[in-house]
Amino acid sequence: MDFFSCYASAAFGFEGLVAEELRTYHLRDVRAENGGVRFSATLEELYLCNLRLRYSDRVFLLAAEQHCTSFEDLFQLVFSVPWGDYVRGNEALNFSAHCTRSILMSPRDCQSIGKKAMIEKLKKDPGISHFPENGPAFPVVISIHSDKARITINMSGNALSRRGYRTWNGEAPIRETLAAALVHLSPWKPGRPVYEKTLSTLIQTNETYESTQIDAFFESKPKIDAFLKIDANVQRQEYKMAS
Repeated sequence: MDFFSCYASAAFGFEGLVAEELRTYHLRDVRAENGGVRFSATLEELYLCNLRLRYSDRVFLLAAEQHCTSFEDLFQLVFSVPWGDYVRGNEALNFSAHCTRSILMSPRDCQSIGKKAMIEKLKKDPGISHFPENGPAFPVVISIHSDKARITINMSGNALSRRGYRTWNGEAPIRETLAAALVHLSPWKPGRPVYEKTLSTLIQTNETYESTQIDAFFESKPKIDAFLKIDANVQRQEYKMAS
């Protein structure tokens, strides 16, 4: 059984709550840090995190991380990732970058360097020779903070707060994940009446994830055939992560 290094992002101050929820799902190596929580998971568990997590914004696969102070360092870091294990070659490669308190402070240049390194690595795979980029989106995030670069693959697509239980597109007072955290921290329990305008459209968050829809991006993960074979309805019945 293969385990992957993963990262669940969280709103500032709610990292401990996300870590607590991951531990209740019996995930491994759970460790909270600023901005999110690290953990280890199988493919099935990672799939279910996108279904079940109530307080995290997105779930990422942690591909590589290293101290980087030059574009050459960044190029070599991205080049070290076995991208051929994750893509077929027709994906629309979507790089984004965030840089804070680092020598490398140009997100646009980091995106360009990252994509170039990925393509150069894929060219070495015998089955991939050209990149039409006409397939599903493949979001890669480069985060550099205090010269420490982290390369992650967005395994959620859109934010988890935008899952399928909301039937209208009006603007919510606060994000659903934040509302779920506030409800969890409050004395409210299912069955008790509640009236709060800021949560009136969100109070059902804790009870509605069984009917959520899976983002198409997660189902399209190439070369991870387990994702393609997992049916969401079967998973809800057969994989019970919560204690």
